Amino acid sequence: MMKRFLTGLAMLAASTALASAADLGVKPVVVPVTPTLVSAYTWSGLYVGAQVGYSWNADDWRNVPGGPNAEGWLAGGHVGYNMQFNMLVVGVEGSLAWSNASGSGRCGPGNIFRCGTEHNWTGDLRARAGLAADRALFYVAGGIAADEVEASAKLLVFPGGSASKKETMVGYTIGGGAEFAVTNNWILGAEYKYSDLGTLNFNGAKIDVVTHKAVVRASYKF
Repeated sequence: MMKRFLTGLAMLAASTALASAADLGVKPVVVPVTPTLVSAYTWSGLYVGAQVGYSWNADDWRNVPGGPNAEGWLAGGHVGYNMQFNMLVVGVEGSLAWSNASGSGRCGPGNIFRCGTEHNWTGDLRARAGLAADRALFYVAGGIAADEVEASAKLLVFPGGSASKKETMVGYTIGGGAEFAVTNNWILGAEYKYSDLGTLNFNGAKIDVVTHKAVVRASYKF
C-alpha cells in the first residue's frame, strides 16, 4: 500500500510540474539543423573502362608551305579511382589508346614533296575534379599526355628519296566531361581533351603537335 502511495505521489508531482511550466509559457527548445548537400549515389571507388573517339587538327608544319594536319579515330582503355566528399569528387585516371590519326599532302617549295604525319598511339595521366548531382558527374581534368608521332617526307621528282622520323612527344593536356551512372556499377560518359605536345624537329621542318580529342566512354565501377 505504501508503494502505491509513493507512486501516486510521484505522478501528482510530475503533472503539477508540467502544468506549472505551461502556465509560465515555457516552450521546448528547438535546435536548428543545417542540411548537408550529399549525393545519393556514391562515386568513390576503383573503375576501369573503354573509350572511342576522334582526333583532329593534330599537327602544324609551321615553316613548310602546304604541311598537312593529321586526324582520325582512336580506341582504348582507362583505369581510375575517385574519392567523394559530399558533392565534390576528386580522382586520378590513366588512359591509353590506339590511333590512326594521319594526314599527308604535297608540300614544300613548288609542292615537290609529299609530307605526312601519323599518330600511332596516345595516352595520358590526369587528375580530375568535379561536382556530383546524384548519378550525374560534371568534371574538369588535366595532366600529362603523350603521343607517338611519325613524320615523313618524300621527294616527288627524279631521282626521288624519302626520310622519316618517329618520336614519342610528351606535353600537357586539359579538358572536361560529364558522366552518368546508369546502374550502381555501369557509367557512361563523354569528354573533350586538348593536348599540346611540343614541337617535333624533322629535317629542318618544325611540326607543332597539338591535338583535340572528343571521346565517348563506358566504365565499370567496383
